[in-house]
Amino acid sequence: MPARSGLFARARVVGPWRALCVALLACYVLSAVARRDHGYSLWLDGVLYTGVFVACALCCALRARGAGEAAAIWRLFAIGIALYAFGWGAAAPWLKQHEVQPIPSIADVGWLSLYPAIFLACVRIMRRLRLDRSSALALLDATVAGLGAAAICASFVIPSLAHGEQTSWVVTATDAAYPCGDLLLLGVVVVTLFVSRFNVPVTVWVLLGAIVALICGDSAYLTGVAAGSIQYGTWVNAVGLFALVVITLCSGARFVARPASHKASWLVQAVPAAATLSSVTILLMRDDAPMRWVADALAALTIGMSVVRLMFSYYEARALADTKQLARTDDLTGLINRRGFQDAAAVALAAAPGPLAMLVVDLDGFKDINDGLGHPTGDDLLRALGSRLAREGRGGSLIARIGGDEFAVLTDDTDGAADDMAERLLAAIRRPYELQGLDLRIDASIGVASAPQHGATLDDLLRHADIAMYRAKARHLGVLRYSADVEQSGGALRTTAQLRHALENDPAQLVLHYQPKIDLLSGCLCGVEALVRWQHPERGLLMPAQFLPLAEKARLMQLMTERVLEQALADMPTWKGDLRGQVVAINLPADAVSDPTLVERLAVLLESTSTPPQRLQLEITEDFLMADLAGARVVLDRLRMLGVTISIDDYGTGYSSLAYLRDLPVDELKLDRAFVQPILADQRASAIVRSTIDLAHSLGLRMVAEGIEDVDTWHRLLAMGCDIGQGYLFARPQAWKDLEVALAAPTSILSMGAYGAAFTQMPGAPGVRSLA
Repeated sequence: MPARSGLFARARVVGPWRALCVALLACYVLSAVARRDHGYSLWLDGVLYTGVFVACALCCALRARGAGEAAAIWRLFAIGIALYAFGWGAAAPWLKQHEVQPIPSIADVGWLSLYPAIFLACVRIMRRLRLDRSSALALLDATVAGLGAAAICASFVIPSLAHGEQTSWVVTATDAAYPCGDLLLLGVVVVTLFVSRFNVPVTVWVLLGAIVALICGDSAYLTGVAAGSIQYGTWVNAVGLFALVVITLCSGARFVARPASHKASWLVQAVPAAATLSSVTILLMRDDAPMRWVADALAALTIGMSVVRLMFSYYEARALADTKQLARTDDLTGLINRRGFQDAAAVALAAAPGPLAMLVVDLDGFKDINDGLGHPTGDDLLRALGSRLAREGRGGSLIARIGGDEFAVLTDDTDGAADDMAERLLAAIRRPYELQGLDLRIDASIGVASAPQHGATLDDLLRHADIAMYRAKARHLGVLRYSADVEQSGGALRTTAQLRHALENDPAQLVLHYQPKIDLLSGCLCGVEALVRWQHPERGLLMPAQFLPLAEKARLMQLMTERVLEQALADMPTWKGDLRGQVVAINLPADAVSDPTLVERLAVLLESTSTPPQRLQLEITEDFLMADLAGARVVLDRLRMLGVTISIDDYGTGYSSLAYLRDLPVDELKLDRAFVQPILADQRASAIVRSTIDLAHSLGLRMVAEGIEDVDTWHRLLAMGCDIGQGYLFARPQAWKDLEVALAAPTSILSMGAYGAAFTQMPGAPGVRSLA
């Protein structure tokens, strides 16, 4: 069996060294328990004690060889522990003879080297955990907590270590270096916990706990040395030894960053506050303890960083408030936007002592100004209008821009005050505007709804005021207050408002039904056409004839087409069976085709749904082509470059021209049902259909016939050479899940068996395609 290598081999090498560290620690602890004399023992406190450190250093060094990016961490631990062991070995001659160790000595160099080594290792751990990228507030909290903890420790530990009789600065510096090193380690532990919001792996918790234990043992040992009461083989010696062994046992950690967390938030707030209060207490306590200035300096720094933290919090809070204000303000007019209006109006409605009224203002003819004079002029007009509305609404009214050229006002309605407000607003809107050297005038329609009479909620008020506004626009009334009669007489306007709401806020109300397109010769499915339906929340499923004319009149066809495209492209990846991979045809109204961003938005939709462009077919009416033939060619060329196919819908119902069939990149003609259905009884209609099919084939186009409702019509079209058919004979438009079931049914006319039975009844059927 081949020898293991890499990580497994390194683990096999490091494992015994960890076991040795634990075994030596156990031996020392057992000897400490058994011994009665707590004087210095060369074998126990010299060889065995130092041997544990040497084993730990070797274990960390071996781990560094296989730690990858974490190698530097364990290399630093190995160096620090090795130098610490060297310090104990160097001090052995003085400790054995019970002599006073000179200050400083070579042993101090070894012992003090442990602090920067562990500090740098912790900094690298923070980088591995990506804690160095934490927010400024987290770093400030950590700094305050760390400095405060250091100040507390310094006020108790450092005075007990200072040699009052010594005046040499070297001795003083050496004495201070140990507690300062402990404070340095304590600070890095606190910083690590705070910038991570106490969200570190378990191994890091253990590692940091071991460092804290090392600090406690070190402080206790130094205090005993300063007091001249140090004993060996006690818990004081064992704690430091135990801490370094635990650090060694953590050498298998990978230090992987964890997801952000906000747990222990009370600690994040409470600990810096406690550190600040403790620092204030330290500064207020005046005594003559040696080296008291260290604690005072740390306390002053803690308070200073707390002040910086408070200032930072203040500016951050102001920035957050400004951001929230901007999020609720319309950039163009300076009025509040829809979101800000909804928040403020909800509060005002809940706290209003008297009646309120909602006014919805919509400009008349604004699109003509935008299209004729350009969007910059339209923007200037809206800015001027916003200033006028703001002046008229001073005194407690809420005024917002909630749409392109639509505004909303919530105002007092005591004694009909809202009607007066509406008239003032209308008069202000109608005053001339001097823009770009032109004297522009514009009109508006205003709908008024009262609270609580017409609704207690903001949505109800807006909806009723919207209905009144549309009715005022239709009747050219200027201002109209909502009533039940207005809603009843304005059914179409209400439906339009509901459709606009569905398109903008609840597109799930629009559902798509799909009708198969059948190859008339083979009987196979060759595509589907997507047809939109409206699942009205009150009136149920509405057919296109019930809402498309309203959408066209309200100029909502562009938005509706976008929603239909989104829904169709979202459905396609879920299809199974015969529907999988089929081409989907979607009607494209003139407004949508005229949109200059159509191709770009369509490309984004295709890419976001991973739909091949070849699976999408766009059906365009003749009216658009004849209105702007040159513009149509540009749009169709760009669509063809994108990869989609083009079909001319309802061919023959408009002003048909052979010129556009010759010049435009078209793939398919769709013959309207008005020509198809009479072909069995009307010879002239049959002749028109036959000649149209021949024309399409001569131009290299496919021919699609709509409205096939019986087998005889199917046979006649096939005999004429028609390629594709649609109609109730094959399937009605239905949801794609229902269509999947219908296509799979063995009794369906779409099945080859049913088609074959019908086709064999045709005289001369096998040679019929040769007629085309």
